[in-house]
Amino acid sequence: MNNLPIQETLDQIAAMKARITQMYLDKDIIKAQMRRQECYKFSEKGGKLLAYNTRKKVTREAIIAIKDSQGQIVRGDLVILKVFKDYYSAFYQQENHPLCDFEEKISQYLSETPGPRLSLDENRQPSTSIFWMRLKQH
Repeated sequence: MNNLPIQETLDQIAAMKARITQMYLDKDIIKAQMRRQECYKFSEKGGKLLAYNTRKKVTREAIIAIKDSQGQIVRGDLVILKVFKDYYSAFYQQENHPLCDFEEKISQYLSETPGPRLSLDENRQPSTSIFWMRLKQH
């Protein structure tokens, strides 16, 4: 006997069964999506939108990992806090950092720049109005 037509028929039946199963799965997925959409449509939108925006903002602003002074990537809130603390404490203890002589540079610039100046007494009273007559030429 020739089993070739029977095997082809069995293969066709198996293929049809797989297509029908896939159709039912697709149908169930579509139904689940429709249920989710209906649930969202008829539920409280404001609370969900607020929760979504809050979650999005927190994940966007979170620092997950950072490089330390040795160049290694570290994770964890307390470790990241320690890295920030070490970096800024070392930064502000340096003698040559850019903010060290900032006031001196400002006073030097102001002394070199010609123009009207306020006296020290007038400068200490910020609530009083300043008129051009009160300005002094330096």
